[in-house]
Amino acid sequence: MRQTFVTAATMLLVSHTALAQQLNSWSQTVFSIGGSADHPGELAVDGDMTTYSESTEVPSYHALLMNRGSSFLGLYIQSSGDFITDYHVDAINWGFTGGSITRGRVCGATSNFTLVLFEPWPEQSGPGIVTDSLFINVTGALGNTAIINEVYPIFVGDTIFYPNNTSPCPPEASVPPPPPPFTLPPTPAIPGHPEVTPSRWMPSNKPIPVGGTVANSAALVDYNTTTYWSGGSNENPASFSLLFNFKESYQGLYVQSVPGEGHFITDYSITTDGVAKVVEVYPIYAGDLLVEPA
Repeated sequence: MRQTFVTAATMLLVSHTALAQQLNSWSQTVFSIGGSADHPGELAVDGDMTTYSESTEVPSYHALLMNRGSSFLGLYIQSSGDFITDYHVDAINWGFTGGSITRGRVCGATSNFTLVLFEPWPEQSGPGIVTDSLFINVTGALGNTAIINEVYPIFVGDTIFYPNNTSPCPPEASVPPPPPPFTLPPTPAIPGHPEVTPSRWMPSNKPIPVGGTVANSAALVDYNTTTYWSGGSNENPASFSLLFNFKESYQGLYVQSVPGEGHFITDYSITTDGVAKVVEVYPIYAGDLLVEPA
């Protein structure tokens, strides 16, 4: 098994950084999704630079999920080996902004300790952002893996150290999404049971969907039947997760996928076989009328 080490040069850089600003620990428990079975995402937020999260392909993503919103100016990200060179971080806060997304980008890093800063929310006054969900999307690395030794938060009021080791990012293309290739009724109903309308997620515990891109996965719980999450192929099954801030009692789920063209899902855990297009996931709470779709 290949081993990845933090080099002496890296340690020196981190020491230099600490002269300007001590690297922070997280102020609350961070649940990290991503990496591999041997090197899971949680190792990127354990405070130990000698451990690492490793995804075996690029692009890849790491999700950092928190139980409550905190204020951040940005992040320091420590990589190693064939370190990551290009990534963007999407920050979401369902409670503060109703699901708005802000993005910080890093391009062309020439060393393995990088800085990414966030623009404030449009709805927010003051520096930094308030968020409880961060998604690190790695789009480039020196090798074929995405290695993250540690992610450090930068809080409002911190002195920022600028490594000055990246290049300006090119403008992001603004491409309007294609129109959906299907038509669904605007008011969801259980097929064969028009008298039953699925429950909506409780606003205080609306799940955070993870899988694919942030915008793509958000379609799973947006109550919009013209948007959908898609992923997978006949060779590589697709998967997504629904992550919650606290436990809740459920009888089950209604899962709505795209009818026709062989795209509706047949098996899930929630992992789908072949190409998958999922329009919406609805909760079935204790006490809800439970019916079998026609």
